[in-house]
Amino acid sequence: SPSLQDTNKQEALEAQALTLEPQSGHRRDPVIVCDFTALYPSLVIAYNLCYSTCAGKLDYHSTRNEMRQEGRTTSKIGPVQYDESKTATALRHHMKSLTSEKSTVTDRSYIAPTGAIYVSETVLKGVLPQVLDEILSTRAMLKRAAKLYKANVKDLSPSILRQLEARQLALKYVANVTYGYTSATFSGRCAIPLLADTIVECGRRTLTNAINLAN
Repeated sequence: SPSLQDTNKQEALEAQALTLEPQSGHRRDPVIVCDFTALYPSLVIAYNLCYSTCAGKLDYHSTRNEMRQEGRTTSKIGPVQYDESKTATALRHHMKSLTSEKSTVTDRSYIAPTGAIYVSETVLKGVLPQVLDEILSTRAMLKRAAKLYKANVKDLSPSILRQLEARQLALKYVANVTYGYTSATFSGRCAIPLLADTIVECGRRTLTNAINLAN
């Protein structure tokens, strides 16, 4: 876990969650409400986002002098130094589309909208995706169990259903606060803005694509 001094060396959080003001007014047509089940945890699992799968971050080119230079990385992950050669190795071995002209080549790493680089689960299954996958699977199992109890058990005690409901809600809350665990730069023990920004930006992209698809 990084110390408070280490945390101060990290970059600031940059990405903001997508929040849209609802359009107020009287609606005579039906209004459809769409919701993602555990959006952030699902993105962590889908994109294999984790401390252990991050392979660096591409650096910004903000000034004219920087734009004349070749691409480079920030040479660190959070407060930890991460040599550019390690990032280059990940790109060379796992992002074959950069060097191959074949359209059938499949990459085993990718660059997130924030510029952070992650390897896919075929290279290394992240710790966070494994934990969240287990949590969400267990929650789904508890919800199925509650339905089966209701359908098949006569004179079922309400306390059993309340217990199952409490357990699945507890798992839901634990899964949903995982993002906060990565973004708690002041009070947290394992904050890493690089990962937190990636989760938020992937969520923004997913929501935007859903809105465009609906429209």
